[in-house]
Amino acid sequence: MEKYLIMKIMIGKFNLILIGLSALIFGWAYIFTDLNKVSNGWEYRMAIFSTILVVYYIVVWKCMRFAVVSPKFFVLLSLWLFHISLVIVMGFNLHEYNKYIMLYRYGEQNSCNALFFSNMVIIFYVFGLIVSSKKNRKLRLDKDIDSAFEAEICRKVGITLFLLSLLPTLYSNYVQISAKIADGYTGTMSADTSFHGIPLGWFTKMFLPSILLLMASYKNDKKKCLRVMIPTLIYYIAFMFFTGRKGNTIQTIVPILIIYFYYFKPKIRIFNIVIVYLGIYIVTIVTKTRSMSVDANFWIQLKAVIKETSPISDLMLEMGGTIKSVIQMQLAVPKTGTYLFGITYIFGVIFSILNTGLKLNVVMPLAKYSVFAEYLAQPQRGKYINDTVVSMGGSCIAEWWWNFGWFTLIFVLVFAKLVLLYEERIENVLYNPTKFAMWCSFLYYLMRYTRGYVTDMVWDPIFIFLCISFMYKYFKSRVRSGECNYEGNSISNCTGI
Repeated sequence: MEKYLIMKIMIGKFNLILIGLSALIFGWAYIFTDLNKVSNGWEYRMAIFSTILVVYYIVVWKCMRFAVVSPKFFVLLSLWLFHISLVIVMGFNLHEYNKYIMLYRYGEQNSCNALFFSNMVIIFYVFGLIVSSKKNRKLRLDKDIDSAFEAEICRKVGITLFLLSLLPTLYSNYVQISAKIADGYTGTMSADTSFHGIPLGWFTKMFLPSILLLMASYKNDKKKCLRVMIPTLIYYIAFMFFTGRKGNTIQTIVPILIIYFYYFKPKIRIFNIVIVYLGIYIVTIVTKTRSMSVDANFWIQLKAVIKETSPISDLMLEMGGTIKSVIQMQLAVPKTGTYLFGITYIFGVIFSILNTGLKLNVVMPLAKYSVFAEYLAQPQRGKYINDTVVSMGGSCIAEWWWNFGWFTLIFVLVFAKLVLLYEERIENVLYNPTKFAMWCSFLYYLMRYTRGYVTDMVWDPIFIFLCISFMYKYFKSRVRSGECNYEGNSISNCTGI
């Protein structure tokens, strides 16, 4: 019976991959002439090709019974939004033509090639999920732990980190809002958020983990969990509204949703979809207010923006500009340099820990092998590429091209496996709220990586994991040594705290 089920699952996976390859071949034939030389209407044809693949992704999710609120889905969504969504908007005429839009700024042929490569990477990511996923897998859940005791320790750690990070976070956000008022959106990017020379980043990066810890500590109390979650979401949306910084807000909301959905498993209803739409609507309005100063005319301008806003297409137009990074990297490699074949993932880890974390400038020569914006700024890339690196954002797909070229299609299968292992890890520690919240906080950096660099995923998560682990062991040892009382499912009277 078991062998029959295994065979049935394997056949099902094979059929899904076969359907995907068929869709890919059909789409490739449809846009083949554009891959050699673009002609009028290439955006429409690329949009059709991309839409066919989206339909395939939906079929996969349905057939494989993948959860919508899951790390693998949010990684897929992020990859698609940041790299493909722009051609959907322009291909289906959801926005007027503008030569300065990223799709046209660096040559339409280059854009077409970058979009095709990005679509290939994303569908192979889905292939990787199909191949590596395990239906009906047994989770190694630790159900024997004292749930109430662990929840109390989690709450202690969460409250401690919240108190440490609250004032620095409020001050940092105040500085950014003030910079927006004075200099517009670009001012928020260059604002000095240090306090009398003291870098506050050491504290502000603990704010989101503290919220996740507090939410996880109320894993058996939905009302109290919501009391933590809802004010946090309101705060982040308000901050986003006044600064125009939507990226961090979206990346912050995802791990918060994971915590809530994994513990309370709410059903997705029409109401939830309306709330998501309204959230996208707000994000889009925020995007359009980036260049607006907070002055006497702010509210008048805001009313006009609200009337003209088209939430979904505007959001896709804004987020899809990340395709620029893929275009730039394909222009540079292999024409002006060689593939790195994974060197980035060695030097990037070293650079992130020693430079980003410990501020040791001795490793600065590694920057050009760790962050591709630095690589593209090198004189060897040529004046054209050097001049277009200004405001260069990150992209995992561009980074993969930099390292592997078309061999990325093999590498992304491994990446999909790693995402599934990460998802399995957070499910395995579901009964330990501290570990669950700690691992969920990493999702913020995983999402950030889709439009960032590998260096974004190293130092900050290590620092957060070490801080939480130290505090967790500290409070646990205090209870065991008798310095704290554990009575009535609560920890109290901790001496020296």
